[in-house]
Amino acid sequence: MDLQRLIKLENLLGEHSSSVCKLFGGGHNSLVENTDWLRAQINLIDAAHCDAYDARITHLSNKLDKIIEKANSVDPKDSERDQRVNELYELSRSVDSALVPRTLERLIALESLHAQAGNFATLLKELESVQVDLASNLTNNQSLLTSLEGKMGSDVERIKQDVKALDEKIKALKK
Repeated sequence: MDLQRLIKLENLLGEHSSSVCKLFGGGHNSLVENTDWLRAQINLIDAAHCDAYDARITHLSNKLDKIIEKANSVDPKDSERDQRVNELYELSRSVDSALVPRTLERLIALESLHAQAGNFATLLKELESVQVDLASNLTNNQSLLTSLEGKMGSDVERIKQDVKALDEKIKALKK
């Protein structure tokens, strides 16, 4: 029966009355839906819910009081430290504008120096590699020279013997 009355009332007022739209946040719901929403909102205000809300608010209020009390009871050392930090911050802000351009110039100058150092390091590695190769070649040449000297010594001795034998044959023929 209540539902029929609501439907009649809705038909008389119109489904989207501007006052109803404003009341329910501009939504275009029917009166039945809006009534259900109002019932749900009223149920939220139930005494049991209010007690829970009150307990939460009391608890949060106590926590907030403790935080405020702690913030008000600042240690003098902390305030001195805060003052020093603020002074250092202000000093850094004032010095920043003077130092940044010079630092930037130095970094730009160091960029080319850094590139040259990188090239130097690469060239130094190549030089070390060539030096290792040369040392290896020198060792090989040294061993080849030693073996060549040994062979040459024995060959010289053989040539001397051959020359001596030839001289003896020539002397024998001359006689």
